[in-house]
Amino acid sequence: MAVEALSMAHSMVSESTPPHRLAELAFVEGIVCFCQAEAISAGYLDVPQEAGSPEFMRKDLLVTALSEFEKAYAQWCNAYGEKHLQTVKAITMIGLLQSKVNGKTLNLKPETLNPSPEQGQRQRAWHACLCR
Repeated sequence: MAVEALSMAHSMVSESTPPHRLAELAFVEGIVCFCQAEAISAGYLDVPQEAGSPEFMRKDLLVTALSEFEKAYAQWCNAYGEKHLQTVKAITMIGLLQSKVNGKTLNLKPETLNPSPEQGQRQRAWHACLCR
């Protein structure tokens, strides 16, 4: 259901969509990926074989979530500044995900993470499974 809602939200994005609204969409995508990764870790969601091992899928989802939170952070910083509640939400999630993904401490200069082709393929298989 969340994947379908995100798909609908993406279909409503246009060139006139303000950056802070794009940031909200990126943040929600990050939350969905993070929750899916946590559900896999806890054994609540099964990963189809074609998507790879559960640990690889979990890591891919966490990397994607981190990337989405970094996008939201950058856009909210530009729109609201670093001390705004929205920006603080994003940087909090960035810190949590950097710790889970890389074992790193909070870095206030978010790096852009580009998913590998294999990661994209596994995520498409995963999303196809969720949409059934």
